[in-house]
Amino acid sequence: MSRHESLAIVLRRWPYSESSQVVHLLTPHAGLVPALAKGSNKLQSGQAGVLDTYSLIRVYYSEKRDRDLRTLTRCELLDRFSSLSRRVDALNAAALLAELAELAAPPDTPSSEAYLFLVESLQALNQGAQGTSFLVPRLLRASELLGLQPDLGPATLTESAWFAVAAGRLLDPNESRPDGPAIRVTPSQHQWLRLAQSSPNEAPADPESKAEDCLTMLGQFLGYHLERPPRAWQAIEERRPALRAPR
Repeated sequence: MSRHESLAIVLRRWPYSESSQVVHLLTPHAGLVPALAKGSNKLQSGQAGVLDTYSLIRVYYSEKRDRDLRTLTRCELLDRFSSLSRRVDALNAAALLAELAELAAPPDTPSSEAYLFLVESLQALNQGAQGTSFLVPRLLRASELLGLQPDLGPATLTESAWFAVAAGRLLDPNESRPDGPAIRVTPSQHQWLRLAQSSPNEAPADPESKAEDCLTMLGQFLGYHLERPPRAWQAIEERRPALRAPR
């Protein structure tokens, strides 16, 4: 049996017995870690409230070679990101970004970039970040972590052009609309996407109405190219402003 200590983000949890639960943790050095938290539902366990979803914690766990499920021996709460629970949009964004970070962090694989991506995203949401202008740069970074970075074409765009979702690339402005889902990208949107792709933590705010098509483009792109579309995307779609013209 080996013992480990690590920082972690609680991704998901569900009951295992009347007093215990199973948790999925995202860690920087071991990727996705499934663990059994024995007795964690008991008030005297000291773990009640520590294993809340999206909490940043320090965990101590043991593992056996013949078992996929680790055993959680102790955990310490570092940050609950409590402001998330006050905003539905923040919770939906956290769910989407956590789902993408999990896909980018296989079990037993060093995943410091995916872990840092999620921690930074949760911190920003907890501090009040919101809206399309926050999500677009985050989705571009998640696409990079997943090895699915869209091809945004040249450094500058002088005319509007189609982004072909299936091909995952921006077409030449002279090319006609492709078969399948496609989004028309204007030069100003293209410039903003380029900035967001190169500096996801520093991308300038953009009018929400102009960024909406960019978010639609990335949502469709990820939904098409991932083995399973992110479940949280539907909740975000249902709450988005009704200002998008039919495509």
